[in-house]
Amino acid sequence: MNSSLLHRIRNDRRKLLDFILSSSSGVKAASDDNIIDFDAISADYVLQCIQSAGGELDISKATSKQINASMFPTMMQSPSGDTFFLLSEPDSAGSPPRRAPPAVEANNNGHRDRLNSEASVSGHAFGDNHSYAVPSSSKSTKKTDALSLGLPALRTGLSDDDLRESAYEVLLSSVAFSGIAINSLENPKKDKGSRFLSGLKNRRDKKHTRSHSVGNQFEQIDTIRAQMQVSEAMDERIRQTLMQFSIRKPHVQVDIPQIAIELLSGIQQNDFLIERSYTHWRKRQANVLEELFSSVNYPEMQELGILLDKIRNPEEWNIIMTPAERAEVLLAIRQVASSLSSMGRSSNIQGSSYWNAGYHLNIRLYERLLFGVFDILDEGQLIEEHADYLKLVKLTWGTLGITQKMHDALYGWVLFQQFVETKEMPLLDQANLQVQKVLSTNYKEGNEEQFTYTIMCTNTENGTEIKLSLVQAIFRSINLWCDTRLQDYHLHFSEKPVFFRRLVSMDLVVGRHNTATFNEVKVKSSDASADAAAVRVRFYVKRSLEAALQRVEDTINLISKMEGKHPLALLASELRKIAERELSVFSPVLCQWRPDAGIFASVHLHQYYGERLKPFLDDISFSEDAISVLSAAHLLEHYLIRASNSIDEENGVGLLSIQEFDFYQIHKISRPIILDWLISQNDRILEWTGRAFHLEVWEPLSNQQKQAPSVVEVFRIVEEVCRIMKKLH
Repeated sequence: MNSSLLHRIRNDRRKLLDFILSSSSGVKAASDDNIIDFDAISADYVLQCIQSAGGELDISKATSKQINASMFPTMMQSPSGDTFFLLSEPDSAGSPPRRAPPAVEANNNGHRDRLNSEASVSGHAFGDNHSYAVPSSSKSTKKTDALSLGLPALRTGLSDDDLRESAYEVLLSSVAFSGIAINSLENPKKDKGSRFLSGLKNRRDKKHTRSHSVGNQFEQIDTIRAQMQVSEAMDERIRQTLMQFSIRKPHVQVDIPQIAIELLSGIQQNDFLIERSYTHWRKRQANVLEELFSSVNYPEMQELGILLDKIRNPEEWNIIMTPAERAEVLLAIRQVASSLSSMGRSSNIQGSSYWNAGYHLNIRLYERLLFGVFDILDEGQLIEEHADYLKLVKLTWGTLGITQKMHDALYGWVLFQQFVETKEMPLLDQANLQVQKVLSTNYKEGNEEQFTYTIMCTNTENGTEIKLSLVQAIFRSINLWCDTRLQDYHLHFSEKPVFFRRLVSMDLVVGRHNTATFNEVKVKSSDASADAAAVRVRFYVKRSLEAALQRVEDTINLISKMEGKHPLALLASELRKIAERELSVFSPVLCQWRPDAGIFASVHLHQYYGERLKPFLDDISFSEDAISVLSAAHLLEHYLIRASNSIDEENGVGLLSIQEFDFYQIHKISRPIILDWLISQNDRILEWTGRAFHLEVWEPLSNQQKQAPSVVEVFRIVEEVCRIMKKLH
């Protein structure tokens, strides 16, 4: 099963069990600990307790039942009887063993004790830090090291889910402070049941048609809520709090610390159905504040950390502290945030409340917002309302410190990341357009343009740490990903060559601009010359052919032993297959940037085989192996030369490619060998015939048998010679 699908199933199971227990007032957990590890308890046992009307849920018993059930195949009750699922196909598993099964040990307590101890470690006995952890979404598991911008690491360990939820809060705040109502008493009361999935399904069913009410601001925000995977109940409370905040301070330029503090003040524990959810939400707000405060090197960070720890601690915040004490803590943090905001506010962007040192968090939040343009039910497609969605996202520019150039580059970066995950061609085309837009647009000169280059990303190249601006880091990451695959395009594009042309185009565009200048340190790519594209294409052809040839070389000896053929004969056959694919699939694309790409590939393959053929030709003798090798070498050389001449005529390179081949000289080498063999065969026939003539009486034995018996052997020798000569033809 796909790992992301399995993760989603487990996450849904946790949420369902959590909802069942929280909504069933008659069932109570027989444990002093409020934290339950839903992965470790049996769902069947929970349902039995609910059906028993007021039954007590024994956590240890539920865990034991789950462990026992995991030892057996998954069962499903059906009218025809119980059905169980196998991990393998029974038809391909072979016949059952004929031997008797091993005896079952009478005492299995040791094994169960070990499992129970493991369950307690992974369950509620683990501690508070583990208890409040929320599993990250499937998108977080898709991240690859290759697609990294080199932004400073998050000190507080905020997950992708945390960033997504915080990004949604920033978006709602920016919309509210822009004068758009995000919450209204006249808005129809929502159903208690969540319409999250049904709303998404309706949008997919109405593809290619736009609803007349799409322009409605509430429906637009509700679409964003669905895309950001925020529950309706939580969304409604956040909207109310932020709307009240924008009404109280209509002309204030809001920033992230103000948003977090306002939400902590306005949202209480009774707004959550589950205490653990409230604890995790509060911990996320504290982590966001700490991330920003620590990035500006606040001198009294230790004292501030104590206040943030009070927010994180569920017992102290919910039970020990009074409402007045909680308000004092938030007031102290608000004063610190206000002073730091006035000191760290960027003067480069008009109307921005962006904290310079916290750009690594702000850019990640903006990335999460941009990822919302992809349909969560079909992640390879943009949502129908993506244009309206992006208009609302742009309202966060002042809060997050985003410029037009940064937006264009980040949007292209997000599109490219999604293409890497989904392999959807339209996403690659959209990403390519965004990259072209960044390179071709004349952005407004001034503070905003200068500010874009002050955002630094750290990368390592050949063991040396280099500093790049955000746009340069995006181009470099795209370039590295494309470069890695284009250096072995025979492997990566053997099944989907349709991606090849677009990736080559994008790679050469971003590679040509992969030059960074910062603090008088200039980092140049090897393709900075006028013919950079041609040089790069030649490099890709060489490296990809080398990789393909290495794979053939690693297996050719084994295949030779299995098929009983000479390795050089098999190698020539494999090289021809590589050449056919190179010249029919890849070279027509690469010739757009280097017309002689196909000729270079043919010469390279010809030279590669020639280097391995020469030792064989130096010590050649007439044999079956010699015949097979010489024939295969001749066919390979003939194909490569003919293909090169064809490329010459199509691309107008000039009829000079023939001069680049160092011919194998098959005819020159084989001619004396064949002549010597023919002479030896002729001498053999004459010798055998002469010996038979002198030893045998050449008289007919009868009218039916008029020839001597030895003539049959003479004709057999002649037939063998003719057969071998036919092979040499």
